[in-house]
Amino acid sequence: MPLLPLYRDRTIQCGRKNDVLKLWLMWKGRGDKAMGARIEKAFENAVSYRKLKLTEGFRLVLPEFQCTNISFWYIPPRLRGQNETAEWWKEVGKVAPAIKARMMLKGSIMISYQPLSSKGLVNFFRVIVGNPVCERSDMDFIVDEIIRLAEDV
Repeated sequence: MPLLPLYRDRTIQCGRKNDVLKLWLMWKGRGDKAMGARIEKAFENAVSYRKLKLTEGFRLVLPEFQCTNISFWYIPPRLRGQNETAEWWKEVGKVAPAIKARMMLKGSIMISYQPLSSKGLVNFFRVIVGNPVCERSDMDFIVDEIIRLAEDV
């Protein structure tokens, strides 16, 4: 029996076979306690994204965060309070790419966006919270910077 099918069946992520080795090496080097602290920190930072629910113009793709991946739309002032028609959503889909372009020009932050066409969802921002040196203030900065960059979008 070839080794590849056995290896594939025992990886954590089917699309990225080598990630399990990197995870194992990191876990082995840091130990259970440090890895647990790293995971707790990531979830703590993800929970701080509840600010999105309280900040005008932001809408979570999922009503509550499911993990350390936070997906959201920014609805600029010109689109708030309108009927959410197909045309409205089309305009919302243009917002994330416009803000991302400004992020890249300014060089302040770099987060990705994507649509989920199979679910009929237009472009939304997707922040993966995993860096252990990030603090709540970094999470707040992302929200504030999007608002600043989207002033006239």
